[in-house]
Amino acid sequence: MKHKMLNGPKGSYDGMKGFTIVEFLVAGLLSMIVLMAVGSSYFTSRKLNDAANERLSAQQDLRNAATLIVRDARMAGGFGCFNMSEHTTTDVVSDTTQQNSPFSLKSKGIDKLIPVAESANIGYLGFTQSGKALIFQYGIDDGSSNSKTVVVSNCSKIAKPTGTSVTDVSQAMKKLGTDDSRQKGNISILRHQVNAYAVGQIGDEQGLFRFQLNDNGEWGNPQLLVKKITRMDVRYIYLLVEKPSTPPTNPPQYIYGCPEDEDTGKEEKFKYTDKFDSSKDAVTPAGVEVLLNSGTDTKIAASSDNNIYAYRIDATIRGGNVCANRTL
Repeated sequence: MKHKMLNGPKGSYDGMKGFTIVEFLVAGLLSMIVLMAVGSSYFTSRKLNDAANERLSAQQDLRNAATLIVRDARMAGGFGCFNMSEHTTTDVVSDTTQQNSPFSLKSKGIDKLIPVAESANIGYLGFTQSGKALIFQYGIDDGSSNSKTVVVSNCSKIAKPTGTSVTDVSQAMKKLGTDDSRQKGNISILRHQVNAYAVGQIGDEQGLFRFQLNDNGEWGNPQLLVKKITRMDVRYIYLLVEKPSTPPTNPPQYIYGCPEDEDTGKEEKFKYTDKFDSSKDAVTPAGVEVLLNSGTDTKIAASSDNNIYAYRIDATIRGGNVCANRTL
């Protein structure tokens, strides 16, 4: 039996033709352009978001660093009722720490006790320091002092008997060289707190670091406060008052000091300087201005020297120039 092929009319498949190769290529090209535009927008948005998060993180780190520096400055010199800025080295009963050490109560060559210091080399192994470090010291009553960190004081004397533990008031009185029972309420047994801020590099990490006196009487492991900080400048703020003179000079002359009751109405000035006063008659500065620079073109805060820095921190030092609790 023979089968015949049924042939449909010509042109019956014309409506089922597919894309031509040219149309397919054009459609593919347009799709690739759209995908590239979407991908580019995504990656650009992601980069912007990452940059924004990095800036927010850096700003948060800077705020945390500012909080620590301001707190340390305000507490500097406070050992119970003993304020270092109001006393001289003769009020130190004992200080077994080497005098030019950052852990000493005394500053080399200075008659008064200064709770702030600077150091070109804090001597931490593996730390490459850039510029000078800013150091604060004070006492804290947290019960964690040991034979290498204990400091005892009353309102007129202070002692750092390193190497011996002090656990009660009678031992503290003995270290201070007093047997006056009326002084018991003024005796403080404290942990010597010494904190240093320095810019430098440890390994691959560069930035602003904070060092603390540890239980062994040496610098403990540093804390990286702010990354990518390349420079720290410190300007010291000293209070000036009119120099007593008879007869008064015109214009008036100014000296470091604190206004007395009889100075009411006299003009008070502040001197900003990048030179720490380490002369024999030096006094505690009233405050510090810490200027941090990241080496970028970021312009955030102007300083007292009219230059632009990445960040500026102003901090009042407790008892600066013997003016207790001064607010700048």
